Amino acid sequence: MAEAIIVEKALGLLANLCILPANKECFAAVGAIDVVLESLRQHSNDPLLATEACRAIALLCENCPANVEAAEAAGAVAPVMEILGKYGERADTGTAACQAILALIAENDSLLTEALELGIKDWIYETLEKQADHKHIFSRYNSAVAVRNAIRLLTLLESSGILLEVEDLAILLRCLGAHRADAPAQLFALQLLHAALAPEHPAREAQAAIFAEYSKRAARAGF
Repeated sequence: MAEAIIVEKALGLLANLCILPANKECFAAVGAIDVVLESLRQHSNDPLLATEACRAIALLCENCPANVEAAEAAGAVAPVMEILGKYGERADTGTAACQAILALIAENDSLLTEALELGIKDWIYETLEKQADHKHIFSRYNSAVAVRNAIRLLTLLESSGILLEVEDLAILLRCLGAHRADAPAQLFALQLLHAALAPEHPAREAQAAIFAEYSKRAARAGF
């Protein structure tokens, strides 16, 4: 227990130091990424430690392609995805894991593919589906944060060419209806929909056709 607390504090310090861009590659050069991932693997059942480990990965890799490559070589996606699956409904740990995944896959196609193979899209829609059902909402704040994180990940997938399907839109909009009072979730969703239909989107016509089909089905259903 004492060891885990010490490791947690050390990871938190490392994460805070990596807020400064100049520190990112310096720490990575002396093995920080391997140390963080080893700590995460050894203490994956400790959500507080996992939060700091994911924060450290996110801040080490954000806007730092060299560190993303090092994280890829160290197998970073799988342990972070495990944490997202375990603790995605915790506001602190879920957000840290989401930030780590975004930092890893935003500019790296092979890590994006790995995340898809590990079920990131399933996690997104399972989360939206669950949080749209009030019977499962155990904490309004935690639930809203989980929705925000799912939409942020979904936005990245969509911008990478993974189109929103009719069923995806239905789940997303139903979930937003359940969280209509949460301004950040609504804002993230608007940004997602705007990006999906932007003129520069590589598959704008295909995405627009899917949106039109959703509108037709919704109209027939009386929505």
